[in-house]
Amino acid sequence: MPISKANFLAEFLKIERDLRAMIGAMVPDSSVRDDIFQETSIVIWNKFESYDPERSFKAWVRGIASYEVLKYRTKSVKIPLAFSEEALIAIVDAYETSEEFESPKVEALKNCLAHLPEKSNTIIQLHYTKKLKAEDIASQLKLSLENIYQTLSRVRRKLKECVETKLNLAKG
Repeated sequence: MPISKANFLAEFLKIERDLRAMIGAMVPDSSVRDDIFQETSIVIWNKFESYDPERSFKAWVRGIASYEVLKYRTKSVKIPLAFSEEALIAIVDAYETSEEFESPKVEALKNCLAHLPEKSNTIIQLHYTKKLKAEDIASQLKLSLENIYQTLSRVRRKLKECVETKLNLAKG
């Protein structure tokens, strides 16, 4: 679901700890960290209209936070940061790379999706990736609306069971 201003706070709270950790990795002074976090939060809210929902929200927020850290560094040389500008960029890059590693749940879901029958996979892709409504999918695939609803319901249930099974097997 794309992030809107209405659900911004919920999405922001999901990544708040990560954002604080990233800023904390770059700024040793706790009061400075808090100032930068607060300023970053304000900038994120004010620039929300420029957020591209095709991008990772977390990556977008990290980009703004890293800019705010660098801006603070140039503005306030009397309180030095723990790292050079190159090191700060490396820290941001490390956070970006860590996002590429997916959770076991995402891996399990991808595996389960790969084993769906073609028709079911097409319907799921159209609904969740292309964001088409059931009515549009039915029209496009020349199927009844009831068939689309039944398929979506059945596939969701199967995917849930499949993911739970794979996660339980992984726990051993």
